[in-house]
Amino acid sequence: MLHLSLRIRASLVLLLLLASVVTLLVKADQGPLFEANFLTLLPQQQQGKLPSATLAAAQHQVNKQLGNQVIFLIGQPDLKQAQQAASTLSSLLQQAPQIAKVNLTINTEQQRQLGQFYFPLRSYLLSPAQQQAINVDFGQQVAQQALMALYGPMAATNSQLLQQDPFFLFATSLSQLLPKPNHGQLAQGYISFHYQGLHYVLVTAHTHSDHFSLQQQASLSEYIDDILQQVEQTYSVTTLKSGALFYSQAGANSAKTEISSIGLGSLLGVILLVLICFRSITPLILTFSAIACGCLVALATTVLVFGQIHLFTLVIGASLIGVSVDYSFHYLVEAQQKQPLQRVYHGITAGLCTSVTAYLTMALAPFPGLQQLAVFASSGLIFCYLFVLGIFPLIKWQHRPPTLGMHYLPWLLKPAQRLSQRATLVSAALLLACSAWLLTSNDDIRQLQQLPAELTAQEKQIKTITQQQLESYYLLIQGQNEADLLTLNQIVSVQLDKLKQQQTLDGYQSISQWVPSLNQQQQSHLAWQQLINHQLSLYLTQLGMTQAEQNKITQTLMTSPAPLTLTQWLASPVSEQFGWLALPQQHASLVILSGVKDKARLQQLVDSLPKVELVDQRAQLSALFKQYRQLMTLLLVLAYGIILLALWGYFGRQVATKIILAPILAALSSLAVLALTGQAINLFHVIALILVLGIGIDYTLFFAAQQGILIPKRQQEKMKPMSNKQRNIYPTHLAITLSALTTILSFGLLALSDTYAIASFGTTVLIGIIAAYGFAPIALQPWRSAEEQS
Repeated sequence: MLHLSLRIRASLVLLLLLASVVTLLVKADQGPLFEANFLTLLPQQQQGKLPSATLAAAQHQVNKQLGNQVIFLIGQPDLKQAQQAASTLSSLLQQAPQIAKVNLTINTEQQRQLGQFYFPLRSYLLSPAQQQAINVDFGQQVAQQALMALYGPMAATNSQLLQQDPFFLFATSLSQLLPKPNHGQLAQGYISFHYQGLHYVLVTAHTHSDHFSLQQQASLSEYIDDILQQVEQTYSVTTLKSGALFYSQAGANSAKTEISSIGLGSLLGVILLVLICFRSITPLILTFSAIACGCLVALATTVLVFGQIHLFTLVIGASLIGVSVDYSFHYLVEAQQKQPLQRVYHGITAGLCTSVTAYLTMALAPFPGLQQLAVFASSGLIFCYLFVLGIFPLIKWQHRPPTLGMHYLPWLLKPAQRLSQRATLVSAALLLACSAWLLTSNDDIRQLQQLPAELTAQEKQIKTITQQQLESYYLLIQGQNEADLLTLNQIVSVQLDKLKQQQTLDGYQSISQWVPSLNQQQQSHLAWQQLINHQLSLYLTQLGMTQAEQNKITQTLMTSPAPLTLTQWLASPVSEQFGWLALPQQHASLVILSGVKDKARLQQLVDSLPKVELVDQRAQLSALFKQYRQLMTLLLVLAYGIILLALWGYFGRQVATKIILAPILAALSSLAVLALTGQAINLFHVIALILVLGIGIDYTLFFAAQQGILIPKRQQEKMKPMSNKQRNIYPTHLAITLSALTTILSFGLLALSDTYAIASFGTTVLIGIIAAYGFAPIALQPWRSAEEQS
C-alpha cells in the first residue's frame, strides 16, 4: 500500500466511507437494518421427522403465544374480595393501549357461542362413553336415563329441546368442551385456587405483539407495576405476576445499568489514558474516528451481504474491531519520528493479516451468527488499517513525545525475555495438562442470561398454586391433509390419555379436544342413528306423542349437516382460546404438555409414531451450542495452524515460533485459569479466545517488527542481530502497553456483567490479554542469524 501516494490512499478511504453511507441509506429505505431475534443467529434446525419449515412455523407460533401472555394471581382470604380486586385489575389492564385482551371470567356469552356452534353438530360429538352405552344394548339404558331425567324432581326442559335432543346427550358432550382448570375452582365464572389460606383468582392478558420498542415495553411494565400496587393497597391483596414481558424489561434494565456503569467507566478510562499519554486531544480524536468509521464500514458490508445485522453481531463485532486501536497507537507513538508510517508498516500489516485470518475462520462454520461476525470484524479491521495509512499522515499536530512509564516499562520485559525455550515448552505443557484435566463445559442456554430472582420466585409460586407445570417442550404433528391431521391428533390423544391414567402426565391441550377426527365423528353419527332407529319411537310413544309428531322429530334428528372440519372450527369465535394450536398452512398442529413425570416414556411414544415429533427447543439449542463450541474450537486450532504455516513459510521457523508462542501461551493461560476457578466453558469463551489470538499475535508481531526480523527468510542470511543500543524498544512497548490497557478497560470489564454470556467473554479476554502482554517479549529474545545457527 505504501507504493501508492498519500492522496490516493486518502481518496480510497473516503470513497469507501461514502459508499458505506450510501449503502446504509439505501438499505434503510428498503427495510429495518437491525434484527433482535436471537433465533436468527442460529442455523436452521436439523430436520428430523418433520420439515424444518414446519418446525420453524411451530416455534414461531409458540414464541408468539407465550411471548405476548402475562399471568396474574390475586390472593385474599375472602374469595369475593379477591374477585373484586381481580375485576378492578382487569378493567385497569384493558385501559393500556398495548393490551389486546384480558381474560377474567368464563361468561355466559362464551357458553352460548359454544352451544350455538356445536349444537347443529351434536350427532358427531358423542363421547366414547356415550357411544359405548349405546352400543351395549342399542341405547335402551340411555333412553331409560333420559326418561328418569325428564320425570325427575330436578327436570328442566322444553318442547323445542325435546324435539332436537330428546335423550339430552348434548349437555354432556358440551361439558367436555368447556375450558376448565385442572386443579382450580370455577365460581361465578371466576377461576380461583385455594392455597395456604388464601383464595387466588386468575387473570390473564395478551399484548398486541410479543415484542415492542424498548420505550413501549418500559411504559407497559411500569403501568402494570403501578396498577398492581394500586390494587394491593385498595383491596389488601397479594399479587403475583409472570410473563416474558417482565423478563424482557428486567433484561433491558440490567443492560442499561451495565452500559451506564461498565460501559461509561471503560470509555472514560480509555479517554483518560490516551490524554495522559499523548497530552493532546488530536490522538484521541484520530483513534476513535478510526474505530467509529471502521464500525460504519463493517455495518454497511454486513448489511450488504446478509440483508440485516443482529444486535449481538454489532456489539461483539465492534469489540473485535477494537483490535485496530493497536494500529493507531503504534503510529501515534512514532509520530514524532521521521517517516513514522514506514517504521510501523510491516508490523501493522502482518498484524492485520493474522487477525483477519483468525476472524475469517469463523465464516467456515455453518452458523449465521458467526458468519455475520466474521464479515463484520474482518471488513471493519481492514478499513481501520486503511484509515491509519490514508488519514493519519494527513493530520498534523504539535507532537509531544510520550514519556509514560519510560522508567519502569523495561522491567516488564525481563521475565519473558529470560524465559528459555525449555521453560517455555514446560509452561505450555503444564497449562495444557491443567486445562485438559480440570476443564469442563456447560452449553445449557439457560445459564447464558441471569434471570431476576424475584420474577423467577413469583413464577415458581404461580406454578405451585395453580399446579400448572407447562413444559418447555411440546408435540408437533403433521398430516398430509386436514383429515389426516385430525386422525393423527386422535391417535396421539388416545396414547396421552393412557399416560394420564398411569399418572405420568398431568394434562395436555390438543385440537382433538375440540375437533374430533373424521372417523370418530362418523362412529358417533352411526351410534346416534342406531339410538334413533332403535329407541326413539318407543321413547316418544311413552311421552304420549302422536305418530305425526314422531315422524317430524325423527326426520329432524336424522338430517344432519356435514361433519365438523378444522377450517370450520378455526373460522368460528369458539377457537379464539385454542386456535393457535393449529398450523393450517402446514397441515400441522401442536400439543401442549403439562406435568410430564417421565420424559423418556413420552419420547418412546413419539418414536413409535411416524409423523409426530417432540420439540424441545431448549435442549436442541443447548446441543447446537455444544456442537458449535466444538466446531469453533477446531477452527481456532486451525487458525493457529494456518497462521503458523504462513509465518513459517515467509519468515522461517525461528521467527514464526517466536511470534506464535505468546498467543498460544495466552490462550492456554485463559483455559487454565478458568479450569482452576471451576468455570465451565461455553461458546462465548471460545469466541473470546479468537480475540485473544488476534490481539496477542499483534503484540509479538510489533516486537518482532521493532527488532527488524520481519523480513522474508531468504533475506535473513545476511541479517545480523540488532544490539540493545541499536534498538529503541520504548515506543513499541508503550504502544503495546496502551493497547493492552485499553483492551482490558474496554472488554475485560465485561467480566463484571450480570449476563453470563457477556461475563464469560469478558473474563476470557481479561485473562488472555494479561497473559499475552506478559508473554509478548518472547519475540525480543536474542535472534540468531542463519550463519550462527549453522
